[in-house]
Amino acid sequence: MNAIVTGASRGIGRAFCLELAKRSYDLFIIARGLEGLNNLRAELLEINKDINVTIISADLSKRFEAQNAAQSVLHNISTIDVLVNNAGFYVTAILGEHSIIEDMLNQNFKSAYYFSLPFIDTFKKTNSGCVINICSVLSKESRAGAADYSIAKHALYGFSKALKEELNPHGIKVLHVLPGSVNTSSWDGSEAPLDELIQAEDVARVSIEAVSGKSGTLVDEIVFSASNPLY
Repeated sequence: MNAIVTGASRGIGRAFCLELAKRSYDLFIIARGLEGLNNLRAELLEINKDINVTIISADLSKRFEAQNAAQSVLHNISTIDVLVNNAGFYVTAILGEHSIIEDMLNQNFKSAYYFSLPFIDTFKKTNSGCVINICSVLSKESRAGAADYSIAKHALYGFSKALKEELNPHGIKVLHVLPGSVNTSSWDGSEAPLDELIQAEDVARVSIEAVSGKSGTLVDEIVFSASNPLY
């Protein structure tokens, strides 16, 4: 079985890689930093020495790099069992004071859009597989101080829903994952109660289970909330 994970070297992406390695998936792991990818590859092979792990260093916020990365994957495999679109990042910005909308759209929406498009024909030909899009609770609401991020995640959620309508008739599952505050390196140095935040490994495990059921069972959307209501 083949799995592709973007934004693989940290946080939720890394958690997906670890979970998929335990389940004996061959992995294509994609992120910008080559050092982080090499470290992750070594960790994955410690978990399961029998899998293949292919590294692709690319900045998916740039359209040509996203498309080239997808083609690199397609040169090596003819079937895709799991595609996890996780690339992106969170940053605060007050609407009107300092607009970072282009950067947010490129990182959190267009990266998934342009990377996913080359795989659509492969999914339709094989009539199998699944796509997991890591959206956000801010895909359906907004937060003061994070307007541009919210807008970009709304766009990703819209793309995920459109992709579902396109692929479900061909037997491909599309899952929209909407987490709140996740315990990742973004919280390093803060006083946040990390054990009361969402754990990345839970997001990965539950999401993979949701798309692993029989073909007649469809789970379209999962929302994850932190146990601490302040987060």
